[in-house]
Amino acid sequence: MQPEETDAYLVIPDVSGYSRFMQLPHTSLEHSQRGISALLESLVSAAGEDLVASKFEGDAVLTFRPLSHTNSAATEERRLVRCVTRMIGAFYETRERLAEDLEPGCRACAELKALDLKIILHRGQILIHEVLARPEISGPAVILAHRLLGVAREQPRRLVVTDQVGIDLEFPFPTRCQSDTASFDGTGDVKFRVFTFDPAAIRQTRTAPS
Repeated sequence: MQPEETDAYLVIPDVSGYSRFMQLPHTSLEHSQRGISALLESLVSAAGEDLVASKFEGDAVLTFRPLSHTNSAATEERRLVRCVTRMIGAFYETRERLAEDLEPGCRACAELKALDLKIILHRGQILIHEVLARPEISGPAVILAHRLLGVAREQPRRLVVTDQVGIDLEFPFPTRCQSDTASFDGTGDVKFRVFTFDPAAIRQTRTAPS
């Protein structure tokens, strides 16, 4: 594969509460990691062909999708929204299923419901290349997307969407939206919106008759 520079969506789903969860005293490390792995795998499976998983990063997955040159911006945004909606639903459905399959005496199993989800959505120029036959991406947009993981930490169930993705992005489930700006070395001010959501409302939206 030859390196290719392209305009792309960057999507980083991140498990909130990971550090605390993995450091719980008197827990099985194997059970803790098994739970985290199942949650991350559910996110990738839900994304399907709409995103390419580039790298697993402990409590997060770096994914991307090059933008189509033939689709309109509105079409691309709707596809992204549908993908993110599936990912959120899959995460919380998997969390509930794992929590029901408790192993007696394992605190990690009992604490699974304390894990939540945040997702970063950004758009920018990236370089797609290969390392050991796996797709890797790099560039300032990738660095910025990772820096955004640190914003709005007090809101565990959130989508952080930069203005580069689109200022008219709408989700098919109830959200509370707040606009904000952050400044990072080398990038200057970055405008974004923080959408907070209720997993129960998303579940109702996905199961409601059309």
